[in-house]
Amino acid sequence: MTPSTPSIGHVHALQFKLDEIFEEGLEARYARHARTNALVHDWVRRAGFDFLPRKGFRTEDAHLREKQ
Repeated sequence: MTPSTPSIGHVHALQFKLDEIFEEGLEARYARHARTNALVHDWVRRAGFDFLPRKGFRTEDAHLREKQ
């Protein structure tokens, strides 16, 4: 027995999103997110804003953390 009633709407939403993810393919999805992330980062720089996370903790610095 579960301690509470499961949220059926969330179960269906999760199934829908997982179907969407696997239809697109994980590699394609990661690449699409990387492209949109780069667009946002380019806009931030061009607009003269700065990033809240300091250098070394940003998404584009992930390759630095992987080498550690």
